[in-house]
Order: sequence, then structure tokens, then C-alpha cells
Amino acid sequence: MDIPKILDITAVEESLKGAVLLEKFGALPLGGHMVLNHDRELKPFYFQLLEYTGRSFSWKQLENGPEIWRVKVGKRSSAHCDDSIGQMVTNDSRKAAVFKELGIDFSCGGASTLTEACEVLQLDVDMVLLKLKGDLPATSYPAMDFPHWDTGFFCKYLINLHHGYVRANLPFLLEMCEKISQAYGAKYTELREVQTLVKQAAEGLAANMKQEEEFLFPYLTDLAYALKSGTRLAAPEQGSLRPVIYAMEAAHERIYDTFSRIRQLTNGYQVPDYVTHGFRILYKILQEFENDLQMHLHLENNILFPAAIRNENELLFRQLQVEPTFKS
Repeated sequence: MDIPKILDITAVEESLKGAVLLEKFGALPLGGHMVLNHDRELKPFYFQLLEYTGRSFSWKQLENGPEIWRVKVGKRSSAHCDDSIGQMVTNDSRKAAVFKELGIDFSCGGASTLTEACEVLQLDVDMVLLKLKGDLPATSYPAMDFPHWDTGFFCKYLINLHHGYVRANLPFLLEMCEKISQAYGAKYTELREVQTLVKQAAEGLAANMKQEEEFLFPYLTDLAYALKSGTRLAAPEQGSLRPVIYAMEAAHERIYDTFSRIRQLTNGYQVPDYVTHGFRILYKILQEFENDLQMHLHLENNILFPAAIRNENELLFRQLQVEPTFKS
């Protein structure tokens, strides 16, 4: 029986909290767990783990204040297993509709297994499996063999389709948020927070897409070409792709968290009665934007990034195999 160790973060000196958490997590065996106790919200530590270890951990809220916060943290044996939520959607994109309906995050939470996801949301696994095996709705997303695409082409696809979608639709979304908030904010006070959150997401997306287009995607394209051509490729400044990708995944999750809060504030984009057409358009655009964002982040987190790490490992192995050996 797994009896998790308990780490009381409250008792740790403020400047050492993050380092102690990473040390204790690193000491966990694969499949092991620990419980974190704190006197305030633990989500900052979630993002710290994500930035330093990637999606190699599970995170289950046990107690959520107001006096104590408790979370169960586990070390996964693999961040990209065959029965993960993300892999299920990769194998059959129609399953995304079932996960959306049930509130299961397949984009940033794609490393979770179905059992883990159901445990967090208190869903019956058999019921979810029944839905997944039933008649699945047609999807607006094309059925494409993304895992076998050339990485360079995949990056261009993401820029043209999903980055292009953000650039084409975000200015209008921001404009509509401002107009509807000004017109209805006094009565529907949540609109003011929605406007703030959309601005926050816009800033995060702009920074994320800039870094991907100027550094990460060109490097991934060069990496794929070096594998095909047998040429050498200098490692990134960080020495490995992993720190870059972990930082990207953390940025993605912050953006997705922002839209999760928007969805909660708008009651799942349910339009109030007796409002104008403009109000309805805003909620429709918000929902469509989130739908595209989910698939956008799924393609990067669950397909592109794991493929990039595999490519880097293979190239490093090949280069080590051909390194000359000198005798003293």
C-alpha cells in the first residue's frame, strides 16, 4: 500500500520552499507519492514542478483552504504513456468531444491517464469508457496522421492554422470584450473579470507564439533535417530541449487556466436571458476561441513536443556513435 510522505511547506523557510519541493519530488521513486501541506494556495508550486520536471507528475487536490491546502503529488513512470488522455485524442480526435463534455482536459492535462482524470473529477471510469466506445460525434478537426508528419511541416501547419487563427480573431475578441463589458458590466459584473482574463491570455499567447516562431520551431525544423541528412547540429544554449519545452508547457497551462476561469465565470458560455445580439456573439467567440486553443495546445503538448525530444535523443545517440576515439 502506498503511504505518501508528508511535506509541510508551511514550515519551510520562504526562500527555500521551491528548492525543498524539487528535492523531495526528485527523491520519490517512480509511482511514488507525497502530500504537500501549506497555509495558502499551492498552485505556484504546481507550475514550478511543471517548469523543472515537465509533465512527469500527477497533482490531486485534497483540501482547498481556507486554513489549509493539501495536494497529493505523484511521480509518473512516463509523461507520455499509451493510455494517456492526450494519446487517446491523438488516436481518435472524435474523443475530444467526450472529454470536453465531461470537463476532462486533454490538451494541458494530456499526460494523465483516464483513471487519474476520473479520480480528480470524481467521475465513474466505466461510464466514461462507455461514452468513448459509443457513437462518437463527427469532429470539425481533420483526421490527420500528425504523429508521422515531418516536424518542419508540422511547425508550419501550427503557425498557419492555429497561430493564424489567434492573430485573426484575437483583436476582434478583445474589442467585443471591451464593448460588452462597458455596456453590461454594471449588471453582469463577471464581464469585467472576463475582459481582464482575455487580455491576460492575449499577452501570454503573443509571447508564446513569438518564442515558438523565432526560436523553438526553427530549431525543431533544423533538428528534423539533421536527422534526415545525417548532419551535425549544435545543441541549444540550455544544452537540451527539455528545459525549453517544460517552460512552454507551463506557459500553455497558464493560458489554458485563464480560459478555464473564463468558462467558469460565464457558466460554460451560457448567455443570460434578454441580452443583445452582441452579448451572444461575444460568448460564441469565446467558446470557439477556447475550442481552437484546446486543439492547438494538444497538438503541441501531446504530439510535437514528445516527438521533438525523441528526435533530440536520437540525434545525440547518432552523434555519440560516430565520435572518434583517441588513445593517449
